[in-house]
Order: sequence, then structure tokens, then C-alpha cells
Amino acid sequence: MNQINTSLEDLLVAACGDARALSEGLQATYVGSRASDAHAVRRCISGLETGDLLRSDLDGSLAELRRRLQSALVEETIDTETYFDGYFDPDFGDVGTVREIPILTDHGHALAALFERLEALIELRQEARDLLRAERLLVSLM
Repeated sequence: MNQINTSLEDLLVAACGDARALSEGLQATYVGSRASDAHAVRRCISGLETGDLLRSDLDGSLAELRRRLQSALVEETIDTETYFDGYFDPDFGDVGTVREIPILTDHGHALAALFERLEALIELRQEARDLLRAERLLVSLM
């Protein structure tokens, strides 16, 4: 969201929607190749479904889920493709960066979408926490 005038309520509503979508996606998509991966995902889903997205004990579950999704994405990478992001300058030649873009399986694309949802949720949670801290600070100064 990244908007100065966003209310805490708006951030939490968005985070709850992201958490619900992430939970549904995780339930529909197998993450990882081991039973421990499935157990960690179930544990995270149960933490998301409580609705209390600001509690600190959820941090560990989300970090673990992030790590497992990254690992699963590596397993679902078929190859990489070189991509040039820049432009040609007549005086200096190519100006920009060269990146390796992973080529994923279909399952890998589903995992990548879940990873993006997870990253968005983590960012929203942090924004909500920051706003809550700011509001508490303002109340304590009054």
C-alpha cells in the first residue's frame, strides 16, 4: 500500500484478505518435496487463519514458509534465461544490467504466485505494525 494516509483498519483489512488468499493457495498447492514441508505449511496456515496477523509468534512461521517456498522454487526451476534490462547508448554502448530469469515449471509458477502473496502479506503486516507503534507513541505523548 505504502500510502501515508492509509488507516490501520485499511491495512489490516488488506492483510486479512491477503492472508485468506495465501491460505487458500497454500492448501491447493503442494509446497516442497518432504513431509516436513507439508507440516510447516499446515502450521503456518493455522497461524494465518486465527486472524490475529500482528502477533509476533507469526513472524517465525512466515519466515519458515518464505524459506520453504524459496527452496521449492529452486526445485521447480527448469533452466534460466539471460535478460538485458537497459538501453543502447551510442556513446557508451549497452547501459543496464543483465539478469538471469528462472524458467519455472507450471507448478513453479503457482509457487511463485504464492511467494509474491507471502511477500505482500509480510510487507502489509510490517506497515500495520509501524502504524500501530506510531499511534501508540502519539497517544503516550498526549
